[in-house]
Amino acid sequence: MTTLEREAIPTVLVWLFLAVLSISAPPVVAQTATSSLTSNLTLTTDILAQRISFESAADLEGVTGSATLSTDRFKDGHQALLWRWSAPEPLVFHDLSGLESATGEYPGGQPEQLEPSYVPPSMQGGLKLWVYRESPNPGGRLRFATGADADEARDRPAHRFEMSQNFTGWRALWVHFEQDARAAEHTDAAPLRTLRIEPSPDMAGDHVYLDMIQFVTYMSAKRHSDWQFVNRKATTRTDHYRLLPAWELLDRFTDAPLDGRILDDDYDDFARMESRYERLLLASGDMEFEASAPLQDFIRYFDRRVAAANRGWEALGLEQSSGGVTGMALFASRDEHPAELGRTYQQAGEQILAPLALYYRRNPGEDTRWRVMSLLDHLADQGWAAGSALGTADHLIRVNPYANAVFLFRDELRAQRRLRDHQQALAWYTRFGSLAELDTSVGENSDHIRGGAGPKLISVLLMENSPEKIARMLAFRDYLIHVSDFAPGYADTIKPDYTIFHHAAAYQNVYGVQGLTTLAMLDWVLRGTGFALPEETSARLRDTLMAQFDIAADFDLHPALSGRFPYANSSIDRFMLPGFAFAAIEDDRLVQPRLGAALAWAYRRAGPAATFSSLLPRLNYYGSFGTLELLASATRQAEGLTWDPPAGHFTFPYGAAANHKRPGWAATVRGWSRYVWDWESGSRNENPYGRYLAFGSLLLFTRGEPLSLESSGIDLDGGFHWAYAPGATTKALPMDRVIYELEPSANYPEGRHRNFSKETFVGGVSHGDRDGFFAMNLHDTVPADDGPLFDDSFRARKSFLFVDNQVIALGSGIINDDPDYPTITTLFQSTTSNGTAEVDGTVVEDAHLERYDGGVFADPQGNYYIVSPGQSVILEQSEQSSLVPQRIAEAGAGDSGPAHLPVSAPHVKAWLDHGTAPDEGSYEYLILVQGDRHKARSLSANPNYRVLRRDDTAHIIEHADKGLTAYALFIPQGNLPGTVEAVDTPLLLIAGPSGDDLRLSVADPDLRLGVWPRNMSRMPDRIRNQPGQSHVAEIQLAGDWTLQQRHADVIAMESGDRRTVVRIRLDHGLTRELLFRRNDAP
Repeated sequence: MTTLEREAIPTVLVWLFLAVLSISAPPVVAQTATSSLTSNLTLTTDILAQRISFESAADLEGVTGSATLSTDRFKDGHQALLWRWSAPEPLVFHDLSGLESATGEYPGGQPEQLEPSYVPPSMQGGLKLWVYRESPNPGGRLRFATGADADEARDRPAHRFEMSQNFTGWRALWVHFEQDARAAEHTDAAPLRTLRIEPSPDMAGDHVYLDMIQFVTYMSAKRHSDWQFVNRKATTRTDHYRLLPAWELLDRFTDAPLDGRILDDDYDDFARMESRYERLLLASGDMEFEASAPLQDFIRYFDRRVAAANRGWEALGLEQSSGGVTGMALFASRDEHPAELGRTYQQAGEQILAPLALYYRRNPGEDTRWRVMSLLDHLADQGWAAGSALGTADHLIRVNPYANAVFLFRDELRAQRRLRDHQQALAWYTRFGSLAELDTSVGENSDHIRGGAGPKLISVLLMENSPEKIARMLAFRDYLIHVSDFAPGYADTIKPDYTIFHHAAAYQNVYGVQGLTTLAMLDWVLRGTGFALPEETSARLRDTLMAQFDIAADFDLHPALSGRFPYANSSIDRFMLPGFAFAAIEDDRLVQPRLGAALAWAYRRAGPAATFSSLLPRLNYYGSFGTLELLASATRQAEGLTWDPPAGHFTFPYGAAANHKRPGWAATVRGWSRYVWDWESGSRNENPYGRYLAFGSLLLFTRGEPLSLESSGIDLDGGFHWAYAPGATTKALPMDRVIYELEPSANYPEGRHRNFSKETFVGGVSHGDRDGFFAMNLHDTVPADDGPLFDDSFRARKSFLFVDNQVIALGSGIINDDPDYPTITTLFQSTTSNGTAEVDGTVVEDAHLERYDGGVFADPQGNYYIVSPGQSVILEQSEQSSLVPQRIAEAGAGDSGPAHLPVSAPHVKAWLDHGTAPDEGSYEYLILVQGDRHKARSLSANPNYRVLRRDDTAHIIEHADKGLTAYALFIPQGNLPGTVEAVDTPLLLIAGPSGDDLRLSVADPDLRLGVWPRNMSRMPDRIRNQPGQSHVAEIQLAGDWTLQQRHADVIAMESGDRRTVVRIRLDHGLTRELLFRRNDAP
């Protein structure tokens, strides 16, 4: 019995243990953007017409040629086909039913599970095959042909293609028959059932191993060209993962000009950067830090990961022999046809290789050294090498574990003359050559930053000193400057409002925020060298870090700013604390006190354990022991500095969001538009209920230290009813009708999520940095074909005026055609675990369901909702039933069982009832955030505001206490009440006093980006990277005014005859504030 056979059953158990560990080990949140890759590989059987794995003699029936079965090499099971020949001769596979199916028409549908997409009926079949070589044959080629029979395959093939044999180890071959291999002269319509493989004439006396011959009815568009085979795939989607074109540009660095560079100084800087980077991984050796409690906690966490890594290594069943290494087969993470017991290259790197390499450098031992070196051998043998695309390099972004293991073992590898192979593999898989033609008009995918920027640096540091190394480092510096700049259009990452984009939207809890911390780390590594980033770039990174406190409550975010991971709605505590340390520290000194003070505030509340999962190489990585040391140093030096989370009103046009913050609470609203999609779901039961959160939901964070959504009564996986999102105007759907299961179709190729509206009006304007106004023109443009969740007859205009602790909410033009489900606007929904609700001063007890004609309502957190008479309010208190995705309810449970599990908890909620199929419905209410009963009663009797307009053209509110007037002008118009008399553009404005003068705040909510219909699916680069356009708006004011000081965006101004006309340039949805003085003022 072989080692693999002995360990077949334990292998499954160990890998399942590793998958569970990666989810359950603190402090990882149950739902994360990266947890899916630690579970078993995906096997898509629907499109698999035939697999031949050579596990029995029966697999050689119908095969002619010098073929035998061998246990020396294998990709699936325990054997492979060994084909050995003296003189070149063909190997022919006869009577292949799978080939016949693969060369027929794909019937249309959703062929893949990972990032599923609709494919129409078409010829899409192909071949997947693994080939192994024990030594390279530089000029050799295997020639493939298909035919109805052996004669036709030889003389008149239907398809032909070749595979270069200049490699060692396993290589994948993925061929789309029609796109990559169609022989133009073939006209025979007979079914194709024969595959012929023939070595080129110069391959006499050679041999290869073949395994996993697979015929598929759909060949993935995610396949990639490499040194062995160059495909001709159709361009139907933007592909950010092409390896070969980037590699072919590397020669540009060989003779790049280095005018003015002092080479020896640059070589010294390389040594400094290498030393700095190693310190982040291993720490400085300071004895006080080594004995500190945070480090000891991390060591205990790390030791658990190392123990799991050792079990994982044993499960690989690696065996070394004179012929090399064998063991568990490894596959690309987006290969949907792996071996049953296989795992991904990236799993092996993240769960085994990186922890063992890091452990070895802190605790040297021969057994660990041998395990790491043998696993590096196994990775290369399995196909992880320069020139190998693994079949697909799609989402090959978890390079950090491999890169950092190689960095840590660079001396051992250099001693064995193996370092260059790994350095080249890093340059290949990070697509470093693309930096030779850096297009600064195009944004960079944040996955490539968080997963690839660090490995790019390592690929340079591992080179021998040379002018080419300097040229690559300069190109890398230019790359960092570019990706740290504001990104155009829908492109990743940083936007002018400091939101951070991924998937064409503000994604504030993962992806880009991890990329931001990565950039801060690299800025720290390069600082003070001849490759340092410009101060402008460093300052932008610092500003973006600090702006995340403006977007969050404290740490928690509005879940609609968390993409398809609403349950993991924070990022500062989980991913960004190291970024603050990198930005604040230089040469072990705190040089940015404000960032240091903010870090100390956050670090005390989050605790070091919050960062532990990011302190080991995963998709993202910022260093380990040394990064923890840097965090401790920064917070220690910041002792005595005071800092509190920002208070004010903050608008985020690119996120269709605004955040109104005061000490002890925050109120965040989110909408959607032509440029900002509604919500993102996922193929793995991710965020199936979250669509209505973008329908103008206003969430109050009022409890917890730090503030949290759950402490504030909204427990998303504890009975929350997703159709009753506070502030949102929705339909009162039962929970089973709120569910959306991702289903691609012809009109929505990637499913009905990430939908764009046809309306451009959504956004906010801030006023004096304290107050603000948010408004949206809500129009659901997704047809109602799939039930009531989508409804293109659904419209509403909504606004929220934020003044101190008051929120005035208006709605008008509420329309839809749904006769079955009432349309509602939810006042609040809360658990009852930390307080009681009230109606007109009376506590709500026990089960309750009653309709009211207006009134004063209080939620359990002490927020008051004042609704004038004439509006129907329903309040319900009950044991509320809801649903939770299985992957949240039972982390690590896999795909078995129901997708949605029932959950219930005591809740109270109140909502405005607009009835079924409303026609021009409307509402008005006032929220008193963290108010008191007396004040609420007083405002109910004597409101301190007046609604001047509430219709389809404008929402205008006059606030008496502040003396300001807020305008949401949905169309160009004149004859307006108050200071603003007319506009020629839909605008958001607030006019109010500034002492004896006038403060006018204005924003154009139209981002003026490129327009892409329906949703984000297959958005082309020309749209994605099209910058937002500025617009000159004309505003007419009542009175004769002059600007107090020149404003760069004011194009022209005329005043006289008791009116003033201002023409102002507006862009990015950002607020412009103008201060005016009366012309007749002294």
